[in-house]
Amino acid sequence: MNLFNIEPSINSSNENITEFVLEMEEQKVKVTIIVEKRRGSRISFTKKGIVVRLNHFLTHAQKQEQTKVFLDWAKEKIIKHPTLVSQYNSTRRYVDGDVLRIYGEDFLIRTTTDNSKFATIKIRTGELVLVFPVHTKVERRDKVASRLVAKIMATYFQAKVLTRIQALNALYFQKKVAKVTLKNNTSNWGSCSIRNNINISTRLLFAPDFVIEYVFIHELTHLVHMDHSDRFWNHVEVIMPNYEEAEKWLKVNGNSCCF
Repeated sequence: MNLFNIEPSINSSNENITEFVLEMEEQKVKVTIIVEKRRGSRISFTKKGIVVRLNHFLTHAQKQEQTKVFLDWAKEKIIKHPTLVSQYNSTRRYVDGDVLRIYGEDFLIRTTTDNSKFATIKIRTGELVLVFPVHTKVERRDKVASRLVAKIMATYFQAKVLTRIQALNALYFQKKVAKVTLKNNTSNWGSCSIRNNINISTRLLFAPDFVIEYVFIHELTHLVHMDHSDRFWNHVEVIMPNYEEAEKWLKVNGNSCCF
């Protein structure tokens, strides 16, 4: 099915799936349209791009109209928040001898190959050691390295992030924090659930300290105000008067925070 009467740039063997690349000036993002049995239709930003899910009972015209509405909404979101899709265009190269600086620490990158079936990573004192199967293509190495480094950094910095969030909570909020988790989120810098679970994107750890502190404070403030009301922002400003500088930094430089 071709909702846009164009040739999909990404082939799919499933007639209920249409895939193509949406281009906006210098931004490019993969769009996947899935027609399936569901009560309603929805759009979401995922790690692999924009996903539109349509109710299969809709007529062809309704599917086209619904998709247009969704993509117009997505374009507005991307214009306001370019980092929503900048991660799709950002690729960090892990070159032997380079230095990766994250959360105030430097790691010397060491890469090598062997005859193993799978890539591995380990941390030695001041070093990140990546081992790839000998026949792994260069472009494949970057994707694998990105996943491995993000995962090991989440584990490595978990205690440090937890300690800092607990300290800020004790100083300004005195609320219950159920759990703090580090994940390589690409759709946000952090989140706080109604169960008081705080999630922090490992990508944030590439940012300056004052930006990291802002996101920690932002999510902790949700323990008091679960919305983004005036009361929420006033609360944030009392604790961090320069929070708008941190927001601006993320909007301008967020695309550089990637694995």
